[in-house]
Amino acid sequence: RDCALVHAGVAPALAVIEAAAQTAAIWEALRRRAEGGAGPREGYLVALRDVALHRVDVPADAPLVASVRLAAMALPLTQYRAVVT
Repeated sequence: RDCALVHAGVAPALAVIEAAAQTAAIWEALRRRAEGGAGPREGYLVALRDVALHRVDVPADAPLVASVRLAAMALPLTQYRAVVT
C-alpha cells in the first residue's frame, strides 16, 4: 500500500510485470548457482512478448504469485515464460 504506484488501494496491472521480472531474476540466479556458475549477475529486461493483462488494476493487498519457466537460452540471453496470478 505504500508503493508510489498504489492509488485508492489498487496498482495498475502493468506493475505485475516487475514481479515477473524479479521472479525470473531469482530463478536465473538459482539456476546458475546449481550449475556451478557465478550465481547472481546484473541483468536487463530486454523485451516483452505476448503480454496479456486480464485486469486494468490489481488490489494492493491481494496475494500475488509469480511463476516463470525457462523458454529458451542462447547465452548470455535467456527467455522466460511468466504468469502472475
